[in-house]
Amino acid sequence: MADAVISVATEEAVRPLLDSISTQLGYIRNYKTNFENLERQHQKLKDTLVQVQHSVEEAKNTGEEIERKVVKWLNSAEKIIAEVTEIIDDNNGANMRCFKSLCPDLKERYQHSKRAVVKAMEVSELEKDGKLLGKVSYRTPPKETWHPSSKLYEDIESRRSTVENILNALRNPDINMVGVHGMGGIGKTTLAKEVGKQAEEQRLFDALVFVEISEKPDIMKIQDAIADKLDLQFRENSESGRARALCQRCKKESRLLIILDNIWKGLDLEIVGIPFANDHPGCKLLLTARSIDVLSNDMNSLKNFSVHRLDDKEAQDLFMKVAGACIEQRGLQSLALDVAKECGGLPIAIVTIAKALKNKEKYEWKSALHELQHPSVESLEESVAIEAYSCIKLSYDYLKSEELKSTFLLCSTMIFISNASVERLLRYAMGLCLFNTINTIEAA
Repeated sequence: MADAVISVATEEAVRPLLDSISTQLGYIRNYKTNFENLERQHQKLKDTLVQVQHSVEEAKNTGEEIERKVVKWLNSAEKIIAEVTEIIDDNNGANMRCFKSLCPDLKERYQHSKRAVVKAMEVSELEKDGKLLGKVSYRTPPKETWHPSSKLYEDIESRRSTVENILNALRNPDINMVGVHGMGGIGKTTLAKEVGKQAEEQRLFDALVFVEISEKPDIMKIQDAIADKLDLQFRENSESGRARALCQRCKKESRLLIILDNIWKGLDLEIVGIPFANDHPGCKLLLTARSIDVLSNDMNSLKNFSVHRLDDKEAQDLFMKVAGACIEQRGLQSLALDVAKECGGLPIAIVTIAKALKNKEKYEWKSALHELQHPSVESLEESVAIEAYSCIKLSYDYLKSEELKSTFLLCSTMIFISNASVERLLRYAMGLCLFNTINTIEAA
């Protein structure tokens, strides 16, 4: 009985040693097979990598964000593929024989074969992980894109201080609506965009929406614009059904800023589907309008900021910045100051005329100054300054061809068409023969 026990114990003790020796000898005996397996696993991983990369490219093309685990797997796959390529190349270039090539070099074969086995196991595991990645991306609401023109106002103290005051008002938990008012061309839209840009950079809100409101607002278009920014797809067809869906979506954002630009009259937030005040304290509104009455009376905005004309120094600095180095290079400093003064402190006028005269000859600057000093305008709306009109007219006069002028005028009329579209614009342009050398809609 004792002998049997000793025999079994000895066998169990020796077995790991025998297995180890067998495994080590297997590296030498199966040297070729091990490398063939490594190459197979290598190719499988490369195929899976290409498949995942295709899914990632497709997701990026639709604006989706890539899952962190997928990015990590891609990096690991690319790294290990490079390592395996190096192992295979090293093996192909190694001398596997010794004693003047009379005998195989067992030590060299052992080392290379063991390396291949270990790496093949890593490659196989990573390839399996790639097959199990599942969904590679996720959708995020598209962020607003801010036009770089707001940078022109960075050095204008009056605008910078107004932006900061508006941001402070939006930070106040007791304020849900902030208004900005001023005449046409004064820069309300640019100011609102700068507020939105800084609010986004300072992460004051979880989501931010900028919507332009026309003189005759289309509720469904406003709903579509907000829904698009919040990645909401309507299933409802009715205006009221869409309003309910939009309201529910807005409430999912604990801190939401909606900028409604260029309001001409009161807008019913409930009809649109914008939750407000006690319905959703985290939703704040920034409104811009020409009239203070629209903000305070129609929209009940208690915190409003007026946007005024730029003073002479601010106007001159903005004009010089837009016009650029040509002013000094061509000795136009005195003319430039006179032209800037005629713009009446209106940013739209200053930027428009400065761009129109940039790199122009001196006689063109003199001609422009004369036109600005003697505008041929008989009647304008009270809310549009004569300086803005005459500057825009001058810019129009500087368009290089009749085609451009006709296209500009046609685009202007499209503003008053409720269902305006690029397609309709092209059809009108073709019907009116605005393009002398174009004969098809596709070419237009």
